[in-house]
Amino acid sequence: MADSFSPWIVAAVPETGQVWACCEAFTLVKEEGSWGPGGPSADDLKDNFERVGDDDNPSSEAVKLFQEAKAAFLSVPSLRKAMSKAS
Repeated sequence: MADSFSPWIVAAVPETGQVWACCEAFTLVKEEGSWGPGGPSADDLKDNFERVGDDDNPSSEAVKLFQEAKAAFLSVPSLRKAMSKAS
C-alpha cells in the first residue's frame, strides 16, 4: 500500500557529500550534515548526482539515508511547514 513516503529515491554527490531525498511528502537536501528543504536543479541532478537507490532498488545506504531524511521531516516542524508551502 502506497503512502506519501512512497515511492522514494535517494541520490548523492560523492565528492561533496550532498544528498537528495525525494518522495511525495518531501524533497530534501542534506548539506553539511543537516537536512533542509529543496533539491537540485534538473541539470545538477542529471550531471552531478548519482542514484544511491529507490524503493524498487533499495540499497542499504539508500534506505538508511531515506529513513534519516524521513525522520528529519517528521521531527522538524520547519521542514514540514516548508514542504506544505511548496505544494
